[in-house]
Amino acid sequence: MRRIELFQANGSLMSVNEISGKEFNLETNHLLKGIYFLQVTNLKGKETVKIIK
Repeated sequence: MRRIELFQANGSLMSVNEISGKEFNLETNHLLKGIYFLQVTNLKGKETVKIIK
């Protein structure tokens, strides 16, 4: 089980998804231009990825 969280650059949480598979598609069409952070949490820890749109 993995938890996927999308944050705005100011730290506000935009969405949370719980997934069990190996793949996850993130739709970005609704996002305005800017910087976002995607945080993936699993049993091994957390990883944060910066997204620039």
